[in-house]
Amino acid sequence: MPPILFFTPDPPSALWQDKPQIARRLARRFTVVMVGPELHLPSLRSQHSAGHWRAADLRTPPLTRLDDTFYRFTWSPLAAATGTPLLGDWTAAARRRRWQSTLHRLTVDHSPSTNTHFRPLLWLFRPGMSHFIDEFDPQLVVYHVVDEYSAYPGLSEKQREMQRDLDQRLTARADLVFCTARSLVEERRDLNPNTHYMPNAVDIRAFQRALAAATASPLAALPRPILGVVGGINAKLNLALLAAVAGRRPNWTIALVGPVSY
Repeated sequence: MPPILFFTPDPPSALWQDKPQIARRLARRFTVVMVGPELHLPSLRSQHSAGHWRAADLRTPPLTRLDDTFYRFTWSPLAAATGTPLLGDWTAAARRRRWQSTLHRLTVDHSPSTNTHFRPLLWLFRPGMSHFIDEFDPQLVVYHVVDEYSAYPGLSEKQREMQRDLDQRLTARADLVFCTARSLVEERRDLNPNTHYMPNAVDIRAFQRALAAATASPLAALPRPILGVVGGINAKLNLALLAAVAGRRPNWTIALVGPVSY
């Protein structure tokens, strides 16, 4: 079975949410390589601030083994993508060598008696990832849709149209499409009849372990009741609503637990 190259838009520093959970479960049966966001030279500094790469990645090998058949691929900041002539050709060649090294390592680890060239399976989460199809000539393409990407706030009308076009192209090209909402399925089924509803789920055992554990000491001394928000503290969180609740219930505690990214 060829490896699954699992391209996630979330950096290694992101919260452990649905995408790495899916990747780890797939790795129980298949060889899975989890790949974070591609690095781009014009935005390399901001990507560093956002946790997409670290200085240590300059020395990190392409492939890190997380478990028996579960790996993480690390992009090199020295080979960040760019449209600059000559430099862009050089960094593209460096990325190809890094991927060739990765696929060779997988061959050695899992098919040592053969020199088979892997045609991997691609698991893609964003419309802009479709260029990897041309780069890898995959056996199978899975497009996992978790949002209506063209509706993201802050996009210009031109950017929205581009997202819609890329989404439609990838939906039509994919061998299998998963959507986390029924409305997303209905929008895409005419383009690809092999589109299926796969809602997000909860790791019940993980939450059971959390309930069984003692309350963390920083929270134990806070007045009750405690309203807790656990997850990414970002623009999706209605801080104005929480502030209004705090104003009306000054004796309550509102605890926000998670990384802040505004």
